[in-house]
Amino acid sequence: MRLVYSGRPKLEKLRTLTNLHVSYSRLGFWFCLIAIVVLSLLPGKIAIGLHFWDKLNHVLAYFVLASLVSYGYTTVSGSEGTKRRILVWQFLALSLLGGLLELGQAVLPGRVVSGGDILANCIGLFFGLQFGGWLVPKLIGKGTRIKPRDHKS
Repeated sequence: MRLVYSGRPKLEKLRTLTNLHVSYSRLGFWFCLIAIVVLSLLPGKIAIGLHFWDKLNHVLAYFVLASLVSYGYTTVSGSEGTKRRILVWQFLALSLLGGLLELGQAVLPGRVVSGGDILANCIGLFFGLQFGGWLVPKLIGKGTRIKPRDHKS
C-alpha cells in the first residue's frame, strides 16, 4: 500500500492507520508474551504441543513475539544506530526471558531443560526482530515509521 504524500489528509490517514498497526502490534506482543510464559511453565502432563515439532514450535513462537515487539516498540524517530541498539536490547531481554523460562522447567514435573530449546528461541528472536523491524513496515507502508516528506504537486 503506497500513498503519494500530495496532501495532508492522505498523510494523516496513513499515520492513523500506522498508529493502529502499532497499537495492535503492542497488544499482540503482550498477549503472545503471556501465552509463552504460561505454556512454558505448564507441567509436563498438561503441556500442549507435538514433541516432534518442539524446536519448530520454539522458533515460531519467538519469531512472532520478536516481530511484534520490534514493530510495536522500536522508536519512530532517531538514528539507525539508536534503532539497532533498541533491537539489540530487545534481543537480549527476550533471550534472557526464554533462558529463564527454560531453566524454570527444571523444577516442573515432566519437564526438562534443553539447550536446543534456548537456541531455537534465539533463532526465532533473531529472524523475528529482522522481520518486524524492517520488512513489516515496508509491506504495510511507511507511515510514521519513517518520516515522510511532503511533496508539493
